[in-house]
Amino acid sequence: MEQTFVPFSPENNNLETFSLVWLVKSINETEKNMDIQQQFRALINYLKIFQDDNECENYIRSLPKDDRIVLIVNNQIGEELVSRIHHLRQVFAVYIYCTCEKTNQQWTKTFSKIKNAGMQLDKFVNEIQFDQERRIRYKIDEPFLVNIFNTNNSQDLSTTELNGQFVYSHLLVDCLLRMESNSNDKNELIEVCERIIMEICYN
Repeated sequence: MEQTFVPFSPENNNLETFSLVWLVKSINETEKNMDIQQQFRALINYLKIFQDDNECENYIRSLPKDDRIVLIVNNQIGEELVSRIHHLRQVFAVYIYCTCEKTNQQWTKTFSKIKNAGMQLDKFVNEIQFDQERRIRYKIDEPFLVNIFNTNNSQDLSTTELNGQFVYSHLLVDCLLRMESNSNDKNELIEVCERIIMEICYN
């Protein structure tokens, strides 16, 4: 099947809130991954491919503030682009595609929206699928932009070099969201709230 590249223009309207943008180094790179493209489109219907980083950046900046972009970019051309667009609200997640095992990935650790960096695109498919299912299930449409914890405190760092309190809080929230509630739980919560209100009012 022939790959069609659509250059950026105002007429290319996307009605999807979530889009997948793939910045490649050459057209051969996408021709070799046609099957992966189909898998990406099964997860996020709108897939746009660029070969020029300036066109890619202009496209992302042109999107409405409420739109969200999942960006896949080649490591060789990604560092400069990611540094320019990482702060944009439209950028929801970034995946760095490395074509060589010896590629220096150290720079990817400085950007919080970079979810993964590696050579296997099929792993990106699995991660994006998980994130999309979680987003739809919990109606998560906003990237988490604010970290309320002190990232400079070495005592809070876990063995994976992430902020320990941040990780634990997300695990707690995830566990709470997974818990199944019933009518008794809701009634108990209402009773607790009523008791607290009564204590406040009469004390």
